[in-house]
Amino acid sequence: MNSRFKDVTSKTRYSYKAVMWAQENGITTGTNGLFFPTGLCKRREIVTFIYRYKN
Repeated sequence: MNSRFKDVTSKTRYSYKAVMWAQENGITTGTNGLFFPTGLCKRREIVTFIYRYKN
């Protein structure tokens, strides 16, 4: 699967597989084509990830 996020590529070794899994399962959609793999994850984003994972 190809990443829809401009800032996540197969060279982003530490997060690529996890982000691709979350993308495939509809858990994350990113923002304006970016995922921000080195950014801080805000509480509301964590809650959204958990909610989408459970549903």
